[in-house]
Amino acid sequence: MKEKKTVEFVWSVVVNLLVLAAVNTFPLWRHLTNGIVLPTWGKVLWAMNSTGGVTILGNLLLAYYRPPRLRFFFEMFFDAAAFVSTLVFYLVFPLDFSRIPGDWLNTLIKAFLIMGMCAAAIAFIVHFVRFLRGDRPAAAGERET
Repeated sequence: MKEKKTVEFVWSVVVNLLVLAAVNTFPLWRHLTNGIVLPTWGKVLWAMNSTGGVTILGNLLLAYYRPPRLRFFFEMFFDAAAFVSTLVFYLVFPLDFSRIPGDWLNTLIKAFLIMGMCAAAIAFIVHFVRFLRGDRPAAAGERET
């Protein structure tokens, strides 16, 4: 894992702010979705906001201060928050694509959500082990072993 530059952390903050703005203004754009976004969308906002907030705060700190192990520590929290957010989205599933292509798309999206939860769990374990081992991200031009 190569060392990220400050600008990458800052861009992550900007992108997360834009995503949070989009998901929190759903009453303004929900009518444009032809019923795909359900009224239960509001039930998943707390999870999305928590994940976005954790990611924004963590990346702001990492943009200016990043001792070797701190990045893996924050990555564990990012992974855990992503897992919880994806789980909540899966359980509530505030979307309904059955009107357009059929119910198969709902099933496909749920399968991708399950894969996302598995990926977040694996990433958490990897970052936890790297944190415990005291690994540090590789510097630019340096090979990982």
